[in-house]
This record gives sequence, C-alpha cells and structure tokens, in this order.
Amino acid sequence: MARLSAAGCTALARVPANRHDHIKRVLDNGAQIETYGWSGKSMTKTPGGKPAFAEWFPPGGGAKTEGPSTGSINGRAITFTANWTSGQNPGGPDTFNGTIDDNGVASGIFNGMGWHSTDKVKCAPAPAANPAPVGPVTPAKATVTVQQNSDVYDAEGGNRLGPDSYFLKPGRTLELVAPCANDWCSLVIPDPEVPGGKGFVYAGIDSGQNFLKLNQ
Repeated sequence: MARLSAAGCTALARVPANRHDHIKRVLDNGAQIETYGWSGKSMTKTPGGKPAFAEWFPPGGGAKTEGPSTGSINGRAITFTANWTSGQNPGGPDTFNGTIDDNGVASGIFNGMGWHSTDKVKCAPAPAANPAPVGPVTPAKATVTVQQNSDVYDAEGGNRLGPDSYFLKPGRTLELVAPCANDWCSLVIPDPEVPGGKGFVYAGIDSGQNFLKLNQ
C-alpha cells in the first residue's frame, strides 16, 4: 500500500473521512505516506535539522496532505502519529499503533481499518537479550612447586613422615593450606605416607636454599 521512504519502515493508509467510498478507494487503489526524520527508533528531526514530518498522497494521485509527525519503535511495538496541517485533507492528529512480526512486517488497526507495511521494517532491531548474571569468582588457590627433593614432616620442625625412600620430587605442584611462615609451608599432600593428606615441608626460601617455589 504505502512506504516510508526515509526509513524503509511502515506503510500506512489514511482516509480523509470515515466513509465507505473513501475506504474502498484506499483498499482498491492504495495510498502513499512518506515520512521524514527517522533516527534509529524515534522520529524527531530530518538530517537537515527540520522537524520530522509526513506527506500523504491520495489514491490515484492528486495534491498531497502534510504535517508534523512523531514516531517510535519499542521492540516489536511501532507507533506513528501525524497532524495533517496543510494540503488537500487537513485534520488529525492520527495515531497508528501496530506490531512487527517475525518477518519484519508491521500491521495494526486504525479506525476499524487494517493496515500493514509492504516492506519489511528494517529500523526495528530486536530487543537486546539481558546478559546472564555473573556469579562470584572463586579465587585460584595458592600453590608451590617443589624445586628439590624434599622431606615431609608432621609439623614445623617436627617428625619426618614415611620411609627413608619417601620424599617429594622436583616439579610437583601442591596447594598451600595456609601462607608459609618461618620458612615452612603447610601443604595438601594426597600421599599414603602423609596421614590426613596434609604435611609440612621446609621451603628454604628465606635461607636461599629454595626447596619450594611460591607460585603467584
């Protein structure tokens, strides 16, 4: 039926009076409405700074009717209002409300008459999806890396655990139970030689022997 040339949006039909002969001519022959001033989701000013306006051309040609207009698109809802102030059939304001379907076609009812767009509505982006909530971030656990063969003890400076053949080998990474203190580190050591899976290892960091390396 009609086109909105500036935005490629909604084609609307307006009859000058609520009479069956006017409506029939519109339905049979079609009318043309052009709008100027769309910017994104709203209709405010033309690129030259002139207030937004609309022009209506009757079926079969003839003098146009025009006037200031406003419009907006909110998700799938579209609204367009024109106040016809000059031309062949002044009047209004006329407000057209409709929705945009999955194919990009806008449609609605005006004074009992259905209207729809002939072109797909390209100026109505789909509503942005709400971002998924981000949960609390669990900080990474502190670890050490074994640098040299290291014995395991039941306490700081305590008793050595396991047989003489048991020790921690270089390259192994283990979690800290607590921050190292007095050059000793309490570690999670899941070995059968370590009761409860926790033991103490001399770090040698302060002394420069460097049995363990703290990982940042």
